Amino acid sequence: MNPASITKLTVYTFLQKISNVNAKATLLASEVSQPKSTGAVVTGMSPTESIAYNDLLHGALLVSGADAVLALTRQTYGSTEALAAAMNANAKKFGMYNSHFTNGIGLTDANHYTTGVDITKLLNNVLKDSKFTKIFHSKKYTTSDGKHTFYSPSRSYGSHVLGAKNGLTNAAANCVALEAKVNKHILYITTM
Repeated sequence: MNPASITKLTVYTFLQKISNVNAKATLLASEVSQPKSTGAVVTGMSPTESIAYNDLLHGALLVSGADAVLALTRQTYGSTEALAAAMNANAKKFGMYNSHFTNGIGLTDANHYTTGVDITKLLNNVLKDSKFTKIFHSKKYTTSDGKHTFYSPSRSYGSHVLGAKNGLTNAAANCVALEAKVNKHILYITTM
């Protein structure tokens, strides 16, 4: 199935290349205009603003900013193809045998697919990374320059939900992957 923006759980893949999340990063005008022209969600950040990697990471995961994913891709892997190769290597390492990724945004593509079981495997693995978990569990994040505040979709799913990533495309319809804590038990829930 097409995972839409649940794909952005692969922010973990960017964290494998970023040693200092507070380091300065850049956002190009084309990385904002290109997704906007296709109707994709963007963060609202501008290329003229002072931006840190942490801003892009939160923008990608919390608000599904395609602009943030494009900027992260350029600055960490250099190309969508190289990012997809790294995403697929992680998928194999995590035992996600029914998944294949072609982009970090979640754009519809016949070769970009996964299953609910594989997304659960992804969550189980990436939540072992403390930097990823900190971003995923953020309910609210204000960018380093104080100009933007991003809110997590997890706020819409109730107080038991620790973190969530949702998505919506015509091919995927509404989908969500979340982590919840109920009676001291951690649950991973994926709907596609």
